Amino acid sequence: GVWRIVAELVPTEAETTLMEVYRERQLQGLASGSCREARKVNGSENARSAGYLAGRQAQLNHGVNGASNEPLAIGGGT
Repeated sequence: GVWRIVAELVPTEAETTLMEVYRERQLQGLASGSCREARKVNGSENARSAGYLAGRQAQLNHGVNGASNEPLAIGGGT
Protein backbone atom coordinates (compact mmCIF):
# COMPACT_ATOMS: atom_id res chain seq x y z
CA GLY A 1 0.00 0.00 0.00
CA VAL A 2 0.89 3.64 0.38
CA TRP A 3 3.15 3.13 3.42
CA ARG A 4 5.54 0.88 1.46
CA ILE A 5 5.75 3.42 -1.38
CA VAL A 6 6.29 6.37 0.95
CA ALA A 7 8.98 4.51 2.92
CA GLU A 8 11.03 4.27 -0.29
CA LEU A 9 11.07 8.08 -0.57
CA VAL A 10 12.94 8.87 2.65
CA PRO A 11 15.05 12.02 2.00
CA THR A 12 18.79 12.14 2.61
CA GLU A 13 20.20 14.24 5.46
CA ALA A 14 21.25 16.97 3.00
CA GLU A 15 17.74 17.07 1.48
CA THR A 16 16.21 17.26 4.95
CA THR A 17 18.44 20.22 5.84
CA LEU A 18 17.51 22.05 2.63
CA MET A 19 13.81 21.46 3.25
CA GLU A 20 14.07 22.81 6.81
CA VAL A 21 15.83 25.98 5.61
CA TYR A 22 13.15 26.47 2.93
CA ARG A 23 10.34 25.84 5.45
CA GLU A 24 11.71 28.35 7.95
CA ARG A 25 12.04 30.97 5.21
CA GLN A 26 8.44 30.39 4.09
CA LEU A 27 7.01 30.53 7.63
CA GLN A 28 8.56 33.88 8.56
CA GLY A 29 5.88 36.40 9.50
CA LEU A 30 2.97 33.94 9.58
CA ALA A 31 0.48 34.04 12.44
CA SER A 32 -1.50 31.14 13.88
CA GLY A 33 -4.99 30.57 12.51
CA SER A 34 -8.12 29.08 14.03
CA CYS A 35 -10.28 26.20 12.84
CA ARG A 36 -13.91 25.32 13.36
CA GLU A 37 -14.90 22.11 15.10
CA ALA A 38 -15.62 19.26 12.66
CA ARG A 39 -19.18 17.91 12.68
CA LYS A 40 -20.70 14.62 11.56
CA VAL A 41 -22.00 14.81 7.97
CA ASN A 42 -23.86 12.45 5.64
CA GLY A 43 -21.51 10.31 3.57
CA SER A 44 -18.43 10.78 5.76
CA GLU A 45 -17.95 7.02 6.13
CA ASN A 46 -18.17 6.56 2.34
CA ALA A 47 -15.53 9.25 1.84
CA ARG A 48 -13.19 7.52 4.30
CA SER A 49 -13.56 4.18 2.52
CA ALA A 50 -13.09 5.77 -0.91
CA GLY A 51 -9.93 7.52 0.29
CA TYR A 52 -8.54 4.27 1.67
CA LEU A 53 -9.21 2.41 -1.57
CA ALA A 54 -7.72 5.22 -3.67
CA GLY A 55 -4.61 5.23 -1.46
CA ARG A 56 -3.99 1.58 -2.25
CA GLN A 57 -3.45 2.61 -5.89
CA ALA A 58 -0.90 5.33 -5.03
CA GLN A 59 2.18 5.80 -7.19
CA LEU A 60 4.82 8.31 -6.15
CA ASN A 61 7.95 9.42 -7.97
CA HIS A 62 10.99 10.77 -6.16
CA GLY A 63 11.65 13.95 -8.13
CA VAL A 64 14.84 15.82 -7.14
CA ASN A 65 16.28 18.95 -8.75
CA GLY A 66 13.49 18.94 -11.31
CA ALA A 67 13.99 15.28 -12.21
CA SER A 68 11.48 12.47 -11.92
CA ASN A 69 11.11 8.85 -12.91
CA GLU A 70 8.70 9.70 -15.73
CA PRO A 71 8.40 12.66 -18.11
CA LEU A 72 5.46 14.99 -17.54
CA ALA A 73 3.00 15.65 -20.35
CA ILE A 74 2.14 19.30 -19.77
CA GLY A 75 -0.04 20.97 -22.38
CA GLY A 76 0.01 17.89 -24.59
CA GLY A 77 3.80 18.17 -24.98
CA THR A 78 5.75 16.06 -27.39
